[in-house]
Amino acid sequence: AERFAAPLHALVEVPRDVDDDGAVFTDVVSRAIHAAQQSRADARAMPTIVGDNALALLAAQVMYGVSPRVRVIGWHERTLALCERWGVKHRLATEAGLRADQTVVVECSGTADGLYVAASMARPRGRIVLAAPARPDESRARLAEALELAHERELELVGSRGGSAPEAMSLLQRGGVDVVSLISRRMKFNDAPEALRAAAEPGSIRILLEM
Repeated sequence: AERFAAPLHALVEVPRDVDDDGAVFTDVVSRAIHAAQQSRADARAMPTIVGDNALALLAAQVMYGVSPRVRVIGWHERTLALCERWGVKHRLATEAGLRADQTVVVECSGTADGLYVAASMARPRGRIVLAAPARPDESRARLAEALELAHERELELVGSRGGSAPEAMSLLQRGGVDVVSLISRRMKFNDAPEALRAAAEPGSIRILLEM
């Protein structure tokens, strides 16, 4: 719509020194900050992030500022390679040891496999932050296996949804996270159908549409 109404308290002003590339990531940056806060990780912790999408890679950057020993477990070498730019340890899920020794795991993939990996890595009575909702088409059997592990190990599952847009904007303004590296492609708005196909490609992170 050319015009719409929104409550004033729901709007956040974009500072002049935050460009459009940064501003469009406000929502996912706020979710990453919120998930990091709910993890309760400190400098002594060795938190693990499961996933290699935009949320996971931003959460890794946010948590690196708290605990430099954070690591990311994912499924795509191309996206995991971005972690090297930020000094974050990373490993493919197929190569990660599921030793049930992690105090804090942040699940960002929103997949049944991701939740299973998180539950397998968490130590008894450990904490799993569910930063992404499970997709409706995910395997119910795999989800059941993950929940069985959570039950057996008395894991604490913490839902994490949303976050503070002003906090995210402040972090973007300070240059506290790298969002430009998460832009896989730039495409025209008229090419939206092709953009949707590109977004579904393995290893794609974010597709930006421009007028």
